[in-house]
Amino acid sequence: MPAIIGEQRALEMLMFNRSIDAAQAQQWGLVSHVAEPGWLERSVMELAEGLGAGPAVATRQLKRLVKGRTWLGSPIISTASCKPSLPAR
Repeated sequence: MPAIIGEQRALEMLMFNRSIDAAQAQQWGLVSHVAEPGWLERSVMELAEGLGAGPAVATRQLKRLVKGRTWLGSPIISTASCKPSLPAR
C-alpha cells in the first residue's frame, strides 16, 4: 500500500485505524473503478465482457509487459540495468 499511496498516508491509516471511502480510494489509485450501490454486478460484467472481447494472446502479453516479465517469450530488460558504453576508438 505505501508504494501506491505513500508512506505518510499508509501510516496514518494504519496507526489511527482510519478508513477511506470508495471515491478516496479511487483518487489515491487504490482502485481503478467504483460502482454505484446496486450496480456492482453490472459493472463487473461490463468490464469482463470488454476483456473477453479482446484477443486473448495480446491481453496476456500486455499483462506480462506491464508486470515486467516477458514479451513474446523473451525476458524484458530494464533500461535501468543497461549501462551506456562509449564506442571504441
